[in-house]
Amino acid sequence: MRSPSLASQDSSPCEGELDSTWAFLQQVAVPLLVLDAQGRVFWLNEACEKLLGFACAELRGEPLGRRCAAAQARERVWAVLQRHQAASCTLKLRSKDGRAVRRGWTLRPTGCGEDGPGYWVMTGTESQQPGPAVDGDHWGQLLLRGLRHYGVFALDADGFVASWNGASEEVSGYRAEEIQGRHISVFYPQAAVLAGEPQQQLLAAAREGQVEQEAWWVRKGGSRYWAGLVMAAVHDDSGRVKGFTCLVRDLTEKRTREDMLRRLGKILDDSLNEIFVFDAATFRFLRVNKGACKNLGYTLAEMQTLTVLDIKPGFDRESFEALVAPLRAGAEEMLKFTTVHQRKDGSRYPVEAHLQLLESGTEPLFVAITLDLTERRRV
Repeated sequence: MRSPSLASQDSSPCEGELDSTWAFLQQVAVPLLVLDAQGRVFWLNEACEKLLGFACAELRGEPLGRRCAAAQARERVWAVLQRHQAASCTLKLRSKDGRAVRRGWTLRPTGCGEDGPGYWVMTGTESQQPGPAVDGDHWGQLLLRGLRHYGVFALDADGFVASWNGASEEVSGYRAEEIQGRHISVFYPQAAVLAGEPQQQLLAAAREGQVEQEAWWVRKGGSRYWAGLVMAAVHDDSGRVKGFTCLVRDLTEKRTREDMLRRLGKILDDSLNEIFVFDAATFRFLRVNKGACKNLGYTLAEMQTLTVLDIKPGFDRESFEALVAPLRAGAEEMLKFTTVHQRKDGSRYPVEAHLQLLESGTEPLFVAITLDLTERRRV
């Protein structure tokens, strides 16, 4: 898998970039760990899970100090958290099987507000000693960049806000002193509150350990935004829920973009023109609109088992490759030509085709828009 580029930390990445960043960081070989402002484990990637033997859900909410193999290490971690400054240190962390795993770590604060960091990113070095580790620092910085766009806040066991970071203020409009002590229901529209939705989310998180939700939330001024919420339960030593850690992101732009694409998709699907999307390597149909299915007499499922050659009796593989060669070579942006389509019942009709090659995604695709010329030729 190719590493995503590390853009400026001041830039605002799109939703897809953030999602791909998180997915990639989950799989990198460098141990990464996120602590909340109180030094409790919030997230760890697969490399860190392998190092310590714990799944993320098993450690979430546990103070990192509890994993330290010695009291001196616990004091060292606490001192770093109190200073609110980046630091490097060597720690022996107790793994699930009881081993003391010695490793160098770099700790960096982020999401800082008046009360200090909202969370900490810990990056494991390649050696057992702390210090510069180019690869590790790269991934740590990338994780910091992704976290900067998330609001992180904590709730007590009853759902009242207990802590609040700067990114949460940017998303919701509430300052820490305004929101602390208020119930999470303040973020929900009145209809959702009356329906008991906030309480349902708390109960689900307590029961399942973690829940995810996308829903309309309300800012301080009353404006709505589409919020992406991850709520994770935090347990005490006896296993009882003592609170929740919440991660929230404003997904309004993503929802607007998806709504627009859905509307555009419906417009294209309802078009009387025949619209085809097919794989550039195999020529197999991936997407066919209703107009094409209706005229050809196939269902969409049936069309997706066919290739463009199955409906174009005038072409074989070699002749169609010759036709699209200018598109593959970049010599032409679009081809316009007339041909014949063959229906499921064997009947044929003339069409005018407009064909383009799209290479913006991971795999190149052909898009063809065709017009049935039957009526025009009768005239």
